[in-house]
Amino acid sequence: MEMLAANRGGYNRRLPHNTDAEIAVLGSIFVFGRKAYDKVSPVLQAEHFILVEHQKIYAHCVELIEAGHAADPVTLRSFFTNSDDSTQITPKYLLHLADSSVTPSVAESYARGIKADACRRQLIGIADELSTHAYNGHDVSEAISLAGIGISNIDVDYGYTRGSYIYEDAEDLNLGAIPPRGWLLGTMLCRQYVTVMASAGGVGKSSVAIAWALSLATGRPLVGDRVHHRSRVLIVTAEDNMEEMRRRLKAARMHHGIDLIGAGWLAVVCLTGSTVSLTKMSETGDVVETGGADRIAETIRRHRSDVVILDPFVKLSGAPENSNDGIDVVMRALVRIADKCNCACLVLHHNRKGQATPGDADLARGAGAIVAAARVSLTVTGMTTDEASKMGVLDDDRVRLIRIDDAKANLAPRASKARWYRLASIPIGNQTPDYPAGDNVQAVEPWTPPETWDGLNKETLNLVLDNIDAGMPDGDRYSNANAATDRAAWRLIQEQAPDKTEGQCREIIQAWVKSGLLVVADHKSPSKRETRKGLFVDGSKRPT
Repeated sequence: MEMLAANRGGYNRRLPHNTDAEIAVLGSIFVFGRKAYDKVSPVLQAEHFILVEHQKIYAHCVELIEAGHAADPVTLRSFFTNSDDSTQITPKYLLHLADSSVTPSVAESYARGIKADACRRQLIGIADELSTHAYNGHDVSEAISLAGIGISNIDVDYGYTRGSYIYEDAEDLNLGAIPPRGWLLGTMLCRQYVTVMASAGGVGKSSVAIAWALSLATGRPLVGDRVHHRSRVLIVTAEDNMEEMRRRLKAARMHHGIDLIGAGWLAVVCLTGSTVSLTKMSETGDVVETGGADRIAETIRRHRSDVVILDPFVKLSGAPENSNDGIDVVMRALVRIADKCNCACLVLHHNRKGQATPGDADLARGAGAIVAAARVSLTVTGMTTDEASKMGVLDDDRVRLIRIDDAKANLAPRASKARWYRLASIPIGNQTPDYPAGDNVQAVEPWTPPETWDGLNKETLNLVLDNIDAGMPDGDRYSNANAATDRAAWRLIQEQAPDKTEGQCREIIQAWVKSGLLVVADHKSPSKRETRKGLFVDGSKRPT
């Protein structure tokens, strides 16, 4: 067996290795066969394993699978039993490997770690040789040249082979079943992709994210969004401390009747007040990674998270917000996390200043690289006074209603309607003698806007159109103008459907104008004795 420790400066250091990961990868090949092998073989070579036994097992697995045979404990037992190799690989040990298997996706992640450790061991070897040359007084240029050759031979770019990119033939890609995308929540959160959700401060995006997290962790559609399957969620916040996160989660759990989530399904990392960021400015003025992304990735692996929520982008980024080059470094790190950890990554971000238009992809603050790198982009906006008028919502209720719109949807068609939510104020029962009222904390619930056309049958609609077409008693025509009073056509709809609001009635009239069912044309007003704009009905487009 290869030595796992080396002498450094008079004391022993442990050589980089992870035998548990090596065992898990070999076990995955035994159990899942070609499916696991196809995941790890582009990454691993036999020499990347630190144990000689593992090198020989993996090498023989490669031979068997490439020849179209199964690689399992039974096949390998026969090989090693009949081999004159002095290495003692027993049937019991082969079964132990199979019992330690992980899924192919996890095996791929472990394989990258095994390879990284092998590269580190190579670096240590090069450093030893270089120091030996230096101590022995060998030629400096020769020593540096040999070290450079050694370093150039280290295959550290995981997606490459030496001298060539890995490519796949289109005919090979066409073989076998094509797996569906890994949607976890609606068409908003998907494995291996980054979603950016932007809003102005205080609108409620963090509350929505917590509701989504609880939905995923419990497997229940708490706010109306489809949960494809129960998922483990990690929240990384640089906005709220742990006590505030306890309050937020308590309010959401109370509001949705969740007594028990279950251990391991939802976890929180608080970086509030820390200097942790994904990138920083180097001495040369370039934006470089800090290693923060790798720490988040390792936390995801330890928790086995399916979804990671990062809140907010501006406090975790570390890059100048308006620098496309700098933000691109951050987003590439997030894309790498989503891809390599096989998780969905939700990033909460702030809007630009000014009027917020629902569904505007340019609403996110800062460089365009933020939205460009995301596969899904969402906007969160509050209900406007105009929307409240159309829906018959009182102003006191309006301020608690928010909508989420698709701004960018590369993986699925954009939703035709906004998703609406209501922000509820929940007393969480944490009263003390000094604070007898306790805290009221915001939680999210689904809200359905009244449907404009609900309850309107074709008979009612045609009666309204008859009245519009007949005109007013004085011979004037009805109008769709916003300033119209006694000639306002929307009033004719409300006469037949008194439950409809003014806003909804106006929406119906405008829809008819847009479709050409109602035509705006000049007419001679008998009362005003002038030419005015009025509404006429195109009978060929009536509801039938």
